Parts: sequence; C-alpha cells; structure tokens
Amino acid sequence: MKSKILIAALLTLPVQVIAKDNTTQPPKTHTLFYAAAISDVELSSSNKVSDYDEGMAHELGYRYQVNQYLAAESRFIKSSSIGAKQVMSLGLIDGSLSYSVLVASGQARISLTNNSYLYGNLGITSYQWEYEKNGPWTPKDEMKSLEDSGIGSYLSVGAKYQWSRVELAIENQWLKMGDVNASNITVSVGYRF
Repeated sequence: MKSKILIAALLTLPVQVIAKDNTTQPPKTHTLFYAAAISDVELSSSNKVSDYDEGMAHELGYRYQVNQYLAAESRFIKSSSIGAKQVMSLGLIDGSLSYSVLVASGQARISLTNNSYLYGNLGITSYQWEYEKNGPWTPKDEMKSLEDSGIGSYLSVGAKYQWSRVELAIENQWLKMGDVNASNITVSVGYRF
C-alpha cells in the first residue's frame, strides 16, 4: 500500500512543478507600441498665437519597464501635413504645418488592478517643424515659409490595460516645440515581451 502512495506522489510531482513554472514566468520588461493620434496644433509667431489646425499624428515607440513603478521610453512622432480644416474646406485653407519629434522620457505608473494602470511621462524632445502658407488663394504679401528645429519638452498622462502580451492605452500628450505647441489624444496598441 505504501508503494502505491509513493508512486502516485512521484507521478503528481512533475505536474505540480510544471504548473508552478507556468505561474512564475519572468516579467515582460520590453514593449513595442504603435499609436494613432488626433493632434491640435498652435503656432505662435510675432507675438500672435493662432490655433492652427487639428490633424493626425502617428507614433512608434519602445518602453523598458525598470520595475513595477518606473519605465524608460523612447518614441518617434510624425504628424501629417494635411489637417482637418484643409480637408473640410476643399483646399481653400492653404497653410500646412507638419512636425516630427524624437522623444526620450521617463514613465511613472500606479496600479489600479492587476492589469490596469494610470501613468505619466515626462521627457525631452528633439523636434523639427515646418509651416508653409503659399496656396493658390494666398495673396503674395502673405506667402511665407517657417521652420524650426531644436530641443523641446514632452508631458503625457494616460491609462492602459495589459493582457499577457498585448496592451491598449489612451493618452493625452503635450509637446512644446519652440513656437509650436501640440496637444495629442492618442490610442495605442503594444506588444510586450
């Protein structure tokens, strides 16, 4: 009788070890993500501030999760040069503003549940933007082209939900790029590994 109990215990031991190994997987510290954004851009030049346009922006990024609270992140943001006002006006509004930004930031997050988080990012940017006003309806004395590049700032707050390998997030971003300020509402999907 003792030998049957011993054999049964030995046969169930590997099952227990395998089950334990599945629950103690190493943490997924790397994330690649893509985001699409609605961007509201403000251009200020010659002490005049104008709410320029709403457009689209796309992002590609990488995050390294240092611990359960902190992460380091880099992302590339590129806006489209055609905004909503241009599309709706059938080309009668003739200005275009586009920007591209490389961001390096730190992220702090707090856990709401096992899989959902609130977070904030703070970072610096290397930016380049270009504004052109030279369409068919622009008077010659108002035609101009402006551009700038330099170092700016980045701030964002958001919420995300993580499954085993996939995460979804919604985020509000603020970018300061010299004379251009952008506010983006983004929705992103990420792959964790």
